[in-house]
Amino acid sequence: MAIPSPRKSGDLLFLTSFYNGSLMLRVDSDKPSLVWQSKKVSEMDTDGLHSVMSTPVLENGYIYGSCSYGQFRCLKADTGERVWERSNRPPANPCAGATSSL
Repeated sequence: MAIPSPRKSGDLLFLTSFYNGSLMLRVDSDKPSLVWQSKKVSEMDTDGLHSVMSTPVLENGYIYGSCSYGQFRCLKADTGERVWERSNRPPANPCAGATSSL
């Protein structure tokens, strides 16, 4: 499934999808070449940008976008390295560590 639109900046073309993650291609010749490609350990443990619906933004050498489970991420456009991530996901077990005085 890939709803996000590809993004082009100079000779770089960025693509992202939920299942396959993200990749950057260099498209300055007749034959595109792979610059980098994200990896995933599992559906929830990903390193790149696995966008479901929204199209990421490329700005000043960085990629900003929302990932598959609501994380907002920033990646370096030239390497795919994650710079930061913000998430509002609730913890896996919201009652973990909770105590009662009753």
